[in-house]
Amino acid sequence: AALLAGEAVSLTVECGSADWLGDEPWTKDAARTVRVTDRADAETETDLVLRPPVLALGVGCERDTDPDELRALVHETMRAANLTLDAIACVASIDLKSDEAAVLALADDLQRPARFFPAAELELESPRLQTPSKIVFRETGCHGVSEGAALAAAGSDSDLIVAKMKST
Repeated sequence: AALLAGEAVSLTVECGSADWLGDEPWTKDAARTVRVTDRADAETETDLVLRPPVLALGVGCERDTDPDELRALVHETMRAANLTLDAIACVASIDLKSDEAAVLALADDLQRPARFFPAAELELESPRLQTPSKIVFRETGCHGVSEGAALAAAGSDSDLIVAKMKST
């Protein structure tokens, strides 16, 4: 409404791109702001908050993991990192988990697509992993499932913003 009324509005882009907003006459330090973010705590009374799907959520789990446990871990991890679930673009994992009920249920709950990668492709991400594991390599053929899948889904110019988190 402020833009339509000709009032000063600023633009803050914290993630992704706002090119699609066009060439509005953005003003620096205006009373009202259009904020493009993946942050959970972005709500204010003077901001219009836009949350584009820019995050790739990488997950791994034991066979037959309880879907509620994986869901709880994701919610806890996102909350701890101050990231909103709305910014998740996809749920990614290793192709060995393409039939894993917990992973599929998570993607369904989030209403996001599930993407699966072969171990060889995830292993290409090993130089960028924060928590590589020899045990995971022995089991799967790659040094990291959750981190590797997130990086593979996000692309070569991406950064890992949350390291692997584990539950029981």
